[in-house]
Amino acid sequence: MVIPEINVEKISRVFTFGCSFTRYPWPTWADMIIVDFQSKNKTGKNYGSCGAGNYYIFFKIMEAIKKEKINQNDLVIVCWSSITREDRYFNERWNLAGSVYSQDIYDDTFVEKYCTYEHFLMRDLTLISSARETINNYTNNYLDFGIVDNFNYEFHKEMINLNDLEVKNFIDVYENTLKEQLPSMDGVLAKIRPNDQYRGAKVYYGGSDDLGTQDDDHPTPNEHHYFCKEVLLPILGDKFSNETHLFIREWVNTIDNDYGLINLSELMWNDGG
Repeated sequence: MVIPEINVEKISRVFTFGCSFTRYPWPTWADMIIVDFQSKNKTGKNYGSCGAGNYYIFFKIMEAIKKEKINQNDLVIVCWSSITREDRYFNERWNLAGSVYSQDIYDDTFVEKYCTYEHFLMRDLTLISSARETINNYTNNYLDFGIVDNFNYEFHKEMINLNDLEVKNFIDVYENTLKEQLPSMDGVLAKIRPNDQYRGAKVYYGGSDDLGTQDDDHPTPNEHHYFCKEVLLPILGDKFSNETHLFIREWVNTIDNDYGLINLSELMWNDGG
């Protein structure tokens, strides 16, 4: 891992990108960074969206570069999603289904015929590398990491044919890109999840989908705060403001310290993307 040097004093805006680990009905690492920027008379925008895969994330990065006119006074932080996702725009909207192996948009025939870990791995390595090189043409203030360690041989050894020379060559070609990534959220948060277990929040989704009550395994506000302290703040060379700490404490009390049922539709933070 290469630790980038970022001069926070010269940064006036921050833009964040990712999936539900970046934007969710309760605040994430991205929201905490943005709230902190705002408390210091700076601005920020969260482009994250629930269910997003790395193609959608890449697409929004390219859109934001043009739309926001990203420049050397901006900080871009990307949390890449897991690789087994299929993002497509149809019926006048983006359809972000999450993993193709646990969704109801693409039928079993499509998944069995066209979806392979090898394809996902090579596609997303290309997207991640291209995003970094493109962003660096506009600003050197760039950080990225994954929700999981997507590109570790050990992580995929049971799912990917590592004897496939095309796949191996891809990983070798993009080795430096992977070295520049920060530690994954899952890897960092494992340090505070005893015996690899996670309590999570028991939530009620509400709405017309009738999903009922479920255990939610998304990182809680307290875990997002921990990730910020362990990974992001040391690089940014700054501490959260008192205003940001109060903001985080309120949400930790609401989500982490309340072991009762949480109705996501009533949290009044955002719509989760």
